[in-house]
Order: sequence, then C-alpha cells, then structure tokens
Amino acid sequence: KSGGEQISATAVNNELKLEKIAAELLGKQGKSIVISGSNDVNVQKIVIAINKILDNYGKTFDMEKPILIKQGSDKAIFELVDDMRAGKVGAIFFNNANPCYDYYASQEFIKLLDQVDLKVSFSAFPNETLPHCDFVCPDYHFLESWNDFEPRKGLYSISQPCIHHIFDTRQMQDSMLTWAHKTEKWDGYMKNYWEKSIFPKQKNSNDFETFWISTLQNGCFETSATEKLSISAIEDLKALVVKDVANQSLELQLVLPIGIASGYHSNNPWLQELPDPISRVTWENYASISTKLAAEKGIKTGDVIQVGDKFEIPAVVQAGQAYQVITIALNYGRTAAGKVAEEVGVDVYPYATRHNDNIQYFLS
Repeated sequence: KSGGEQISATAVNNELKLEKIAAELLGKQGKSIVISGSNDVNVQKIVIAINKILDNYGKTFDMEKPILIKQGSDKAIFELVDDMRAGKVGAIFFNNANPCYDYYASQEFIKLLDQVDLKVSFSAFPNETLPHCDFVCPDYHFLESWNDFEPRKGLYSISQPCIHHIFDTRQMQDSMLTWAHKTEKWDGYMKNYWEKSIFPKQKNSNDFETFWISTLQNGCFETSATEKLSISAIEDLKALVVKDVANQSLELQLVLPIGIASGYHSNNPWLQELPDPISRVTWENYASISTKLAAEKGIKTGDVIQVGDKFEIPAVVQAGQAYQVITIALNYGRTAAGKVAEEVGVDVYPYATRHNDNIQYFLS
C-alpha cells in the first residue's frame, strides 16, 4: 500500500483485516507504533521496516533515550555452552539464572555443567540448577540490598535496604568483593563509583555528599545524556521471510504467563492463584486452541490432549485464538522450585528450538 515492496499474503486467511489495519496505519503516519512480540530477528527487522515506512522513528519512538532493560543474549549462552563443551570453563557463577530448567537444551547443559570444576549459585530460592552446584551462597532479598540501575539512557536509580537482612545470607556483590580479596563493602564500593563516574555528569551540586543524600531521597537522578540511535536502510523484506505459511500445519507458540512470568517466583501461591486475564484459568498451564480447530477435532475445554510425543495437557477453547495456533505458557512443570510450584503443569521448554543465534519459542 505504501508503494514499496510487497510480501505475498495469499496464504493469510484474514487479508481483508490486514488491508484495513494497513490502511489505518498509513493514515496515521508518524502517530502510530508497531511492536514485535517475537525474538526472531527477521520478524523484528520486518517490524523495524514497517515503522520506518510509517515515519514513526523520532516521533512515537524516542531515538535518544533508549530503554536499557531486557538485554539478555541467547548468543552469549550459546557461546558459554560451546566453551563448556570445549573444556574452557573452570568456574561458573549463577545469578538470577536457572539454565538447568529454562535453557532449551537443558539436559545437554546439565551434562556439560557437571564437568565444570566449580559451580556457584547465588539464588535465594530453590531451583533446578542448585542441585548441580558445588556451593549455594544466597543473595539478599532486594528489600535488604543496595543496588543501582540505569533502566533508561541517562536515568540512574538507587535501591537501598528497607529492612535488616533476616537470614544468614550475604549480598552477591559482597561475596564477589570478598573473593576478590577486597576489604571494601558493596555499599561503599557503589558509593565510590557514583562519586567518580556519576557525580561528574551533573552540574547542580559541587559537593558529592549533598548530591548523594539528595539522590537517596529522590531515588533517582537523570542527566541530559543521549544516545542517538539510527535505523539502517530497509532490507530486502522477501529475503527475511522465515518460512512459507501456505498449507501450514499446526503451530505451537510458547508464551510467558501473566502471573508467574519468568518463573522466579513460581513458589508463591498468590501468583499461582492469579487468574489469566483472558481465560481466567489458575494454577497450571494448558493448550489454548481456537473454536474452529476445537470443532474440527471434537475438543472441549477440559479435555486432555496429546501434544507431539512428549506430554499430555488440558485444552482450553479460546475465542479469538488464531485458527491453527496452539498456545501454551512456559515456566510450569517445575521439579525443584518448592512445594507450591513443583509438579504444577507441564514443562514445555523442550519444544523451544535454536535458530542461528536465537532461541525460538514456536514450533510448526
């Protein structure tokens, strides 16, 4: 519709809807936004191209204050696994990570991890990686901790202890400083860093102590620093198509649940009890299927269906679900997460796959 290159949509059943959406977007150039829900690089490139065609960058997208959260790298863990396989890893430390459960090839990871000489976890909660570690050194709860953050370019934030630590634990950074033979405590180390690296970024105060106390009171400090991002030329979109969807069979989509999300707090019964905002289901995952597919297969909500050759799972017939797509939530089927989380639902991480430098959470 923009007059540019077109991608064939002959296999798409909802062409009229797509035409309408495209027309609405083109009528709101510079006032719209298209976001990718996929970690597939090709999908993201297509979405970037769409937003560039719609002239959204610098308008609905802030190109100078990028968000710096969620910077995990699938490629980095692939490189770690390669190094473990080559015997190049002598020690490994886990902080807020549970790859023996949520890595797509967890069994291979466990086998390689058992060959590493030193394994240390800082987890304050039980998880599937802990049994494979030589030492567990529980980190403080975040309400017991000093930390700093830069969630957005130029925006610095500080968290400080609200309570005295309850158990015989130690903050992860203090452990690392101790093992590095440093006598300085983490709060002092962080304060010194702020004096050397953050304080010079501001001009409102000539005295660091005044600036520090003010920042602690406010909780954050923002500079005028920017990081101008640029968007490269639009690629050949046809070359980015991952697969031909014509006559495709069923597709399995693996998604994060609203309640337990990443699974870090799976052992919290309140989160397990939190209803899904769409299906209202609690306590376990399920296969969400469309009304049309359910009618064709004779499936009703509550029926237990076989998914591939790996597991059985209850079905929920969901209006609005894409016809040939089955959706199942991740982070269930835990085996070492506490009595609330264990044996609740089904683990579907084994259905995730690797594609180049990314883990893909769909299968067709």
